[in-house]
Amino acid sequence: CDRYCNSSCVQFDRMAFCLDEERNQAWRRSDHGAAVCTVCCVYLHEIDGQGIRFDVYSEDDSKTVYDCEMQTSRKDNLPKRTRYYQGMIDLNLLERGANYKELKKSYVIFICPFDEFKRGLHKYTFENRCKEMPELVLGDESTKIFLCAGGNADDVSDDMKDFLNWLTTEKIGDSELVKKLQNAVENAQNQ
Repeated sequence: CDRYCNSSCVQFDRMAFCLDEERNQAWRRSDHGAAVCTVCCVYLHEIDGQGIRFDVYSEDDSKTVYDCEMQTSRKDNLPKRTRYYQGMIDLNLLERGANYKELKKSYVIFICPFDEFKRGLHKYTFENRCKEMPELVLGDESTKIFLCAGGNADDVSDDMKDFLNWLTTEKIGDSELVKKLQNAVENAQNQ
């Protein structure tokens, strides 16, 4: 498919190696008929001459779509960028004239080496709610998540804290996931 690109589209160099390896492993597993989460880098162009790159785009067995975007620096309007990415996902999923029920549950996830909202959290999750009745969720099945390094709250697992810390400091910590990622990076760099 001409929409797939190599892992160089991932902005964190260390993560590029890992994501490329994960994508290759996912493709190998899918050849054996196992249930697999498809991971790939996708580049979509069009829409008012603007380009959009999905750093990691995946879909699980439940047909839930995940778009994971690595941020390398503070940029203006990250919240509005999540809206743009969500729109691109929906446009990509729905054929003209199709029923809106065909839209899949989706998550846009920004991984940031900074605390975008400066409130001390590692994880900020947003979904559409009624302003007048906050307990009333719209139910459009779209969620935006910001995972931020530098948080000080006890709001995510120790593995996630180690992962976010690793992205910005290269300290491995105690997480088996981070150890595997670091090992994959080292192996890829030595090839």
